[in-house]
Amino acid sequence: MAPRVKFQKEEIIAAALNVVRTKGIEALTAREVGAQLQVSSRPIFTWFDSMEDLKKEVSRMAMEKYRTKVPVKNGAKEFLIWLKQHGICMAIATSNSIELAAAALNAN
Repeated sequence: MAPRVKFQKEEIIAAALNVVRTKGIEALTAREVGAQLQVSSRPIFTWFDSMEDLKKEVSRMAMEKYRTKVPVKNGAKEFLIWLKQHGICMAIATSNSIELAAAALNAN
């Protein structure tokens, strides 16, 4: 008889997102995700063939969240467009990756 699945895929992804949110992407290991779930790292590999697969899923979920749930402050996108139209170069300071920042700007 196969062992019972203790955690669903979504719970593992949520735990992985929490690791990234609190400790950074560098800390995303099977051991850290297991610690979030209060188990060994073994359940992670019930759903994911490798940590790279889990990282891809975490990136996909983060991108989806930025596209759908992270608002850009009122007027920010319009201001950036105006600056570009007037040939004014500007940088945006953020601790997020350029892909996540672009997803938030493009969604709004």
